[in-house]
Amino acid sequence: MAIPSELHIKYNKTITINEEKFSLPLLTVNSVGRLGNIMGEYASLFALGKLYNVSVLLLPEMKKSFSGIFPNITMKVLPSDFKRKKCVGISFDNSYKDICNYSPIQLAAAGLFGPLCFIIRDYPFEMKLFHSVREDILTEFKFSEEILKK
Repeated sequence: MAIPSELHIKYNKTITINEEKFSLPLLTVNSVGRLGNIMGEYASLFALGKLYNVSVLLLPEMKKSFSGIFPNITMKVLPSDFKRKKCVGISFDNSYKDICNYSPIQLAAAGLFGPLCFIIRDYPFEMKLFHSVREDILTEFKFSEEILKK
């Protein structure tokens, strides 16, 4: 369940990365774990981008994990020289469970934490968000022809 769109905050602020402007907030995810975890992290980030109309970018190491396996990955990649210190760390936790039904990651995506760059830590599986973008995620994770032939 996503935060209703009427509660989202849109900012007229952008960040320029390699001469391309991205609206804030911007989310990326710290790539940790093996392939299954990384797929879940990508799917969470992908769903947040679609459902909250927020800028989402991959870290280069995540894109590298998918190379040769999933050729249909469409998310843009942050340059390797991007200063990650510009990003505020955020994770999925229950710290807000007493006051709302949404994770800090969803609150950041909705703009409720301000026009910032966020890097999602830990293992963010926002599975409750996946269903509405399921077909898109399946397309993203279609195996390469080489893998299918094996």
